Amino acid sequence: MKLILPLLAALLCWTTVYSQDADVISDNQIYSDVLREFIPQVSRGNKYRKVIYRTKPIKKNIDVKLMEEAIDKKDMSKLAMISTNLITMANNNIYIDTELVNLIRQFEKDTLPDQINYDKIKIPFKTFTFTEAQMQDLFSRGTKEGWNDFYEEYPRAFGILEMSGITRSADGESCMLYVGYQRYGLEGAGYLLWIDMRGEISIKGKIKLWES
Repeated sequence: MKLILPLLAALLCWTTVYSQDADVISDNQIYSDVLREFIPQVSRGNKYRKVIYRTKPIKKNIDVKLMEEAIDKKDMSKLAMISTNLITMANNNIYIDTELVNLIRQFEKDTLPDQINYDKIKIPFKTFTFTEAQMQDLFSRGTKEGWNDFYEEYPRAFGILEMSGITRSADGESCMLYVGYQRYGLEGAGYLLWIDMRGEISIKGKIKLWES
């Protein structure tokens, strides 16, 4: 009996740790689910068949102070870049979810990974990767010529897509990442995505950082 009890305790401890690890959603799963939702949202009804990843991970910082100033000044031109479901207006005041602001601050501070396993991202498109050397070579003759060459090589491509690493909330119920895309030279945008991970992974809100 003295031997069995420690063994049972060790087994229980190992089972608990294993169960907790098994419940952690992988980065690959997050990227996969987010892109399956995001790409159709910004495709404007077009039926793309290919996605090209820019393999240099991107991290876009946001100056939260500018956002807070926009709230104080009720600057709707800046606040219009934020999904309406993230903003509350009451008694002539504007409020933004504090969880969102805290996650943005964490995203700014995080040291995000240098590598993304693009080959493990599962989306219903044929995928390719572009290194920085390939990007420079593609546009070495000019932007217009580069995009013409690109679509000759990759017809019906969504464009070139870039992503950051993932910042997770302390409770593990949400996360944040940057996703941007460019196509046809002057058609693209970059978003900071707030992701809900409770149950099915879904985009809770978007903040548009730039648009061309």
